[in-house]
Amino acid sequence: MFTYFSTHRPAGPGACPVAGLVNVTALDPADVVPQLGRGAWSRLDYSRQLTPEEVQRYELTPAAVAVMLTPAAAALLRRILEEAAPDMNDADNENGLAAWDALAACPC
Repeated sequence: MFTYFSTHRPAGPGACPVAGLVNVTALDPADVVPQLGRGAWSRLDYSRQLTPEEVQRYELTPAAVAVMLTPAAAALLRRILEEAAPDMNDADNENGLAAWDALAACPC
């Protein structure tokens, strides 16, 4: 599954590629999408990866790579972050780990 976000307009006829489109979820652009760090009008799930030309033509934003990690890869990256924690102060450490946990748990 390949996920993209429409950040400029709601998804609709002519606003996104239809080949391979599996699901469209309407979003409230005022709500922050964790993968983007900003709002989006729609989440678009495809059975195929869109071409760079399609992404550009329809002004879509691919979902962040981090949310496509396997659970094992997410656990490994969390351990790496924990090992780097001694170089951070306590507040940075707690904020960083909490942010990572929230991102890794995202069902998107």
